[in-house]
Amino acid sequence: MYRAVSTKYTTDPVAKNALANINLNIRPGTFVTIVGPVGSGKSALLLSILGELKRTSGKMAVKGSIAYCAQQPWIQSGSIENNVTFGKPLDKTKIALAISCTCLQSDIDNMPSGMNTILGDKGTSLSGGQKTRIALARAVYSDADIFLLDDPLYSLDVQVSSSLIENCFKSTLKGKTIFLVTQNHEILKETDHVIYLRKNGEMLQGSFDDLMKEKEFSDFLEPVHESKGGLTQTKRLVNNGVSRNNSIITINPPMIIADKVSAAENVRINPYKTFFRASGGWTKVAPLAVVILFKICASVLSSFWLTWWCDNLVLGKSHNVYFWTGWYHAIVWIVIVLSLVMSFIVHAAIMQSVIALHDSAISGVMNAPIWWFESQQIGRILILFLVGVVPLTGVYFVISRYYCITMRQLKLLESSQRSPLYSHISESIDGVATIRAYKNQSFFTNTTDALLDLSNRPVFLKIGAELWVVLRLELLAALLVFILASQCTNSGFISASTIGVALIHTNSLTDILRIVLQSIANMEMEMVSVERLEEYSTGLPAEGPQVFANDPPQQLWPKNGTIEFKDVTAFYKSRSDAPALKNLSLTIKSGEKVCVVGRTGSGKSTLISTLMRFVEKTGDIKIDGREIESVGFQTLRDAIEVIPQEIYLFNGTIRTALDHDARFTDDELWKALELVGMKNTVSNLERKLETRVRNGGANFSLGQRQLLYFARVALKKPKIILMDEATCSVDLETERELRKVMKKVFIQTTIVTIQHRFQPCNLQEFDKVLVMDSGCVADMIALVFCLREERACLCDDWKYLLTICSIISISKIHTEVF
Repeated sequence: MYRAVSTKYTTDPVAKNALANINLNIRPGTFVTIVGPVGSGKSALLLSILGELKRTSGKMAVKGSIAYCAQQPWIQSGSIENNVTFGKPLDKTKIALAISCTCLQSDIDNMPSGMNTILGDKGTSLSGGQKTRIALARAVYSDADIFLLDDPLYSLDVQVSSSLIENCFKSTLKGKTIFLVTQNHEILKETDHVIYLRKNGEMLQGSFDDLMKEKEFSDFLEPVHESKGGLTQTKRLVNNGVSRNNSIITINPPMIIADKVSAAENVRINPYKTFFRASGGWTKVAPLAVVILFKICASVLSSFWLTWWCDNLVLGKSHNVYFWTGWYHAIVWIVIVLSLVMSFIVHAAIMQSVIALHDSAISGVMNAPIWWFESQQIGRILILFLVGVVPLTGVYFVISRYYCITMRQLKLLESSQRSPLYSHISESIDGVATIRAYKNQSFFTNTTDALLDLSNRPVFLKIGAELWVVLRLELLAALLVFILASQCTNSGFISASTIGVALIHTNSLTDILRIVLQSIANMEMEMVSVERLEEYSTGLPAEGPQVFANDPPQQLWPKNGTIEFKDVTAFYKSRSDAPALKNLSLTIKSGEKVCVVGRTGSGKSTLISTLMRFVEKTGDIKIDGREIESVGFQTLRDAIEVIPQEIYLFNGTIRTALDHDARFTDDELWKALELVGMKNTVSNLERKLETRVRNGGANFSLGQRQLLYFARVALKKPKIILMDEATCSVDLETERELRKVMKKVFIQTTIVTIQHRFQPCNLQEFDKVLVMDSGCVADMIALVFCLREERACLCDDWKYLLTICSIISISKIHTEVF
C-alpha cells in the first residue's frame, strides 16, 4: 500500500524524484502489469517496493515475502541447482516445477552435468534468455507471496514468452501477487491491474478497459493497435503448435578455476630476469650496488671510529673531542644520506617495474580473445591486479631453504584461496538488490565468513613458520654471543672497546638475520606475483596485431558497406567439434537493412561475432571486397559499430559517454540526443552533459542506456551497424521513433539487426529477413517478394513471420523486387 509516496535514487536533496506522489493499493493475488515510456520509473517502482530507494514523503507498507527478477538477470558462478535453490534446502518436487514452467528442462538435459553444471562468472556460458529463465526459476522456487519481475520477457522470443505467460504466470503463480514490467502490451488485457507511469514519475492505474478511455494511455499503445492482427495471428500459430523447440545451447563442462600450488621448488630464474628488466636493468642496479657498498663501508667505519676513540682514551693519548665527534657526525650523516639515496633508487626501480609489469599484463588481458575470458574466474584476475608487486627489500643469499620454500608454497596457497573469496564478494555486490529481496543476507554472510576463514588458513601457517624461524635464530644468536664472549674473555690481546663493539653487533645478529631471512622469503613470495604478471603479459593467447602498416584510413574504409560471406564455418574454442556457423554464404549489399531471426543457438549472434573476429572461422568474409583478415583487429572494429543488447557505460560523464575522443561540438551532441528522444531528459539534469555516469551506467535505466548508445552511434555515422536486439528495453513507441531516425540518418548505412520482437510497422524498415537455423541460412527473404508470394520459410518455427508480413499494407512498401 502506497499513500502519496515519493522516492529518489540518492539522498541528495536537489535530486529529481524517481517516483512522485504515488498512491497504490494492491490486494493479494493480483496480477499487475507496469508499462510506460523509457525512464518513467518502472524499475524504480519495483526497487521502491524492495526498499532500495530513498522515500522522501508519504507512507508505504509491504506485507509478505518477495521474489525479485532484475532487468539484467543476476546469475551466480555456481551450479544451476545452487542458482535456483539460492541457499534454501533442496526440494526435488519444487525445483522440477520451477524448471518445467520456465522452459529450462531441454536446456539442462543438453548440458554436460545437468543441474550440476557450473555456469561461470555471471553465467558467461548462458544465452540471455537462459539467464532470464534461471532467474525466473529461482523466483518460482522461492514460493514467495509477491513477485517483482522487471521485464523478464524482453530477451525472449514470441513463443517462449507466450509459454511463460501461460505456464508460469497464469498457472504456477496463480494466486500470487505479481508485478510485471513489460513491453509486451498484448498481455495487458489479460491481467487484473495495469499501471502506466509517466515520465514525471506520476502514474495512471486501473483495469485495461478503464485505462483505454484515457487518451494518453491509448496513444501510448497505438503501435500495438497498428499490429493487432499480426500479433493475434502470431499467438494463434504458437498455440496451434507452430512453435520453437526449447532453446538449446551447449555450454562448457563444469569449470572450477583454481590456482595451482606448485611442488616444493624454488622460483624459476625467469621472474627475476623479468623483474630485473622491468626495473631498469643495470641502469638502476649498478648505482644501487655502489651506494650499498659505500653505505656498508660507512656503517662499519662508524663502529670502528668509536673503537679507535675509546682505545685512544684508554691509552691516554692526546684527545680532541671536537675532532672525534666531528668526524663521527660526518660519518653518520654519510650513512643517512646514502640510506636515503639507496631507498630512492630502490623505490624508483620498484615503481618502474610495477608500472611496466602491470601495464604489460593489462595489455595482455585486453588483447586476449573472448573465449579466454569465458574460462576465467573474475577473482583470479582481480587478485593479480589487487595484490600485484609489493616493495622488495634485502639482499638475496641462501640461509634456510626450508623456510623460503615453505613460505612460497603458502603464498601460492593463499592466492588460490583468496580467488573464490574475491569472486564471491564481487558477484554479491552486483546482486545485492536480489540478495536483499530474498532476505538471504545471512546465507551470503555465512558464505563470506567461510571463504574468509578458508583464505586465512595460509596466513596462520605463515605466522607459525615465522615464529619457527625466529625461535631458531634467537637460539643461534645466543649461542654465538656465548662463544664470542668466552673466546674474548680468554684472550689477552683484544681491547675492551673492541670486545664491546663485537658483543653489540653479535647481540643484534638475531634481528639482522630475521630481517634478512624474511626479506629473502618475501622476495621469493612476491616473485610469484611477478611470475603471474609475466604469464599475463606474455603467456596469454593473443588475437593478433591490432593495426597493420597498410591498413586503410577509417575515413576511406569501408566506403560502401557491402558484406560478403563465402563458405564460412565458425566455431567457439570450447565447442570446436560443433560449428556455430556451417558453410555460410550470403551477400548484404551496401545500404541494405537486414533483419536476422532464428531460434536460440541458430547462429544469429555468432554471425555478428564472426564479422567482428571474436570467434575463429574458416572461409572468407569481405567488406567492400577486402578480406577482414587483411586488416588489424582495431582497424576492423573501428570500422563497424555494434549496439549490443546489454549496454555498458564506463565511468565518466554523459559527454564522454557520447564522445570519448572529444571530436564533436556541444551542438552536435544535443542534436544527437534530440534524435533519440533523450534531449529533454538530459537537459533536465542539473549538470546537463557534465552529469556523472556511474560505473556501468547504473544511474540510468537500461532503456536510457540504449538510447544514449544510439546517440553515440548517430554521431559517428558509420557505414556498417550491427544490432543485437538493441531496442528490446525501450517501449514500442520509442522503438518506432528510433526506426524512423535510423531510416533517416542511416539511409546509406548497412544495418544488420538480430530481432525477437516483431511488429509489422517495424518490419517495414527492413529490406530483407535472414532466417538462421542450426548455423546455416535457412532462407534469405526479400521482404516485398515475401509479401507478394507468401512463400514458406524452410524453418516451420518462423511461419508466423510470413503471417505478419502478409498483413502489412503493400502500399506502404517499395514495389521493387530484390
